Amino acid sequence: MRSWSGRSWTAADSLQADQQRLQRQVADLLSRVSDRVYLCHSELATNGQEQSGPLLSLANAATLMGDVDILAAPEGQ
Repeated sequence: MRSWSGRSWTAADSLQADQQRLQRQVADLLSRVSDRVYLCHSELATNGQEQSGPLLSLANAATLMGDVDILAAPEGQ
């Protein structure tokens, strides 16, 4: 953990920390891959709500690249 600057923690600080954490986690997962990564995506979460979050833009960008295989749940499930 880095030294504390003495200023109050803000929403921007929290967002930046979340983004840095996600970047570290994705980098860690990718460092364990030897061949390829399979993206699995569903438009709905297990509770039936629409998926949204920081990885959604990554999944959307990957599909636009065209060099990925996306495994999607069959419609109606």
